[in-house]
Amino acid sequence: MCWSTSSNPTISNAHTSDGSGIGSFTSQLTNLNPSTLYYVRAYAANSTSTAYGNQISFTTAVAPVPLINAVLNADVHDGDSGGGVGNADLKINRDEEIDLEVGIKNNGNGIAYNITGTLTYLGGTNASASITDSTEPLTSLAPGASDELDDFDFSVTGSAADGELRFRLTVTYEDEYGNPYSNVFTGGEMDLLVYRYGLRLPGQAGGLIFYDKGYSSSGWQYMEAAPYDQSSNIEWGGYGTLTGATATGIGTGEANTTTIVSILGTGTYAARTCYYLSLGGYSDWFLPSKWELNQMYTNLYTQGVGGFNVDWYWSSSEDHSTGSMMLDFSDGTLIDNGSKENLISVRAVRGF
Repeated sequence: MCWSTSSNPTISNAHTSDGSGIGSFTSQLTNLNPSTLYYVRAYAANSTSTAYGNQISFTTAVAPVPLINAVLNADVHDGDSGGGVGNADLKINRDEEIDLEVGIKNNGNGIAYNITGTLTYLGGTNASASITDSTEPLTSLAPGASDELDDFDFSVTGSAADGELRFRLTVTYEDEYGNPYSNVFTGGEMDLLVYRYGLRLPGQAGGLIFYDKGYSSSGWQYMEAAPYDQSSNIEWGGYGTLTGATATGIGTGEANTTTIVSILGTGTYAARTCYYLSLGGYSDWFLPSKWELNQMYTNLYTQGVGGFNVDWYWSSSEDHSTGSMMLDFSDGTLIDNGSKENLISVRAVRGF
């Protein structure tokens, strides 16, 4: 058989040699392009001439076409915790090294080969980025399959205000015939929100943030610890008096502190020391509750920051008339009934 995209093909075009003699034979045509009209003729040749049969024609089928889309559920990883946020608005902190992962999916009906993602920085507001690794490869992706283009690396700097970074992701790839394709990240541009505040970053009053609620409600999202202890030798106070400040959860320390001071009044004790503290331009400090204190231990002390003593610290959570809850920063032990007369450390906190 011989074939060509022009009529009346000859053996000077693509052809097969399928044996000798008379009778029927089978021939396989190879390296055909998709969606293409071909002309085919059988031929027989001897030592003196070549004869051709009737011409027939056919059009090859449409080739499977890959279609890569970037999925708007990228993940941002920093050196501390990482984590993904839905859609294209991703919360990251300034002054950090960032690894960005972007999910992709092949929504076409053909295999995508030689996939390359390229991240382009488009500028920022109150923040800037420096990309250190802008391209990420992927060998192939089957129809309907998903994968990640991971480890786009960049560093973030910013002003004292929340900001925004803008990026564009372009994905190039090929089909099984080597035809090139290119697709821009769905939505055209990807915005990353740069937040001024985050764990172990400075808070409004200059202390370190030890808790992020993830959203703002009741007037606060973050909690920061004072930059130094308010005392290393102070009692909880009110031994023998039940104040009713028994809440232990995150977000309850401020109310506990107010309750304790209203019941115990004047004197030198942990809650009052925090209640009347004015530091960093703010005077809304309080003695942390049991689980607020535990967050401070976990997210600051165990990470080697905050300047804490290797000592017991008071919480504002009362257990009974002679005992309240305290935490040993040497090993993280929490006890509920430490004697209110114990002389130990205290670190004020505030929410904002």
